[in-house]
Amino acid sequence: MRRPDVVKRKRATLSDIAKQVGVSIGTVSVVLNGSHSGTTVADQTREAILEASRALGYRPNWVARTLQGAATRTIGIIPTQAEQDFLLGPHIRRVLNAASNVLHVVNYDFLVITRCNQLDSQEILKAVVNGRMDGALVVAPVVDARLVDTLLEARFPVAVLDGDPAHPCVFNTDDTEGTRLAVEHLRSLGHTRIASIAGPSTLRSGRLRLAAFHELCGADAPVAYGDFRIQGGEQAFRELIQRDSRITAISCANDEMAIGAMRAARQLGLGVPKDISIVGFDDESSAQLVQPALTTYAQPVEEMTRAAITALLEEIETSLPVRGANIPGQLIVRESTDRPTRDKHP
Repeated sequence: MRRPDVVKRKRATLSDIAKQVGVSIGTVSVVLNGSHSGTTVADQTREAILEASRALGYRPNWVARTLQGAATRTIGIIPTQAEQDFLLGPHIRRVLNAASNVLHVVNYDFLVITRCNQLDSQEILKAVVNGRMDGALVVAPVVDARLVDTLLEARFPVAVLDGDPAHPCVFNTDDTEGTRLAVEHLRSLGHTRIASIAGPSTLRSGRLRLAAFHELCGADAPVAYGDFRIQGGEQAFRELIQRDSRITAISCANDEMAIGAMRAARQLGLGVPKDISIVGFDDESSAQLVQPALTTYAQPVEEMTRAAITALLEEIETSLPVRGANIPGQLIVRESTDRPTRDKHP
């Protein structure tokens, strides 16, 4: 129940500041919005306006500013799914760090959208095209979602990481090539019983990496499904070894599942790479820290993010539409792969 002695504080407006300082609303707007309308404001007046805005707790009305054509200098970042602890994921951390580095230089901020149902067009418009931001970076949109289409139809500046290349604004790495390099590396070491720990089919990367594995190793090659997390990799590894103990190598759809597979191997008494070789995908920082260090396909996440943010800023500033690119990575061979020493696990 609301306390009777608590009075809701009225939001401060430009008019409130103008009255306190004794100037016009237009002068206040010029100072607080940083516009260059030809109006000259004396330093003493400018300082008085800024001091009054702080004292009154003035906060800009972003919706009104956008309707007036003013820029927010803010980029929205929309993750695949804003579930609990998602910001702890290594992939999104790399994206946010790279985006921050680019935006800091040009005096932009970013806003992570944590409530956005990608399957609901109206909710998308409510969450994103609401005046709080000038453009959006979508990270790995869910397959079959209307998110990117909705933003493009609204003529809202958007760039996409790991999305459908049918959209012109997408920045991808070559998932098929990355999987091919991983499998061919294992084959070059002499492995013939190669399995896959695949990612979620709701994501484009999960589908493409699995399709590439099937094309290389056949439709009957052993596959278990994970969720791009360490625990999912552990469970998938146990499932594979229980199903076929002759497996000597595993190609994993991301590094976290590969690290989970390595942990499960140790728990089952299997040496990596003595008994089983494991390859990841991404080259997260943890790939170099685990023991043994993980062989993996290095996805150029930072380069992709920098290119996407730069193109997005160009569209915002010049109205030149974002044009995506396919940015190749490379296989990094470390200690988790070696020649097979036995044909069958004990």
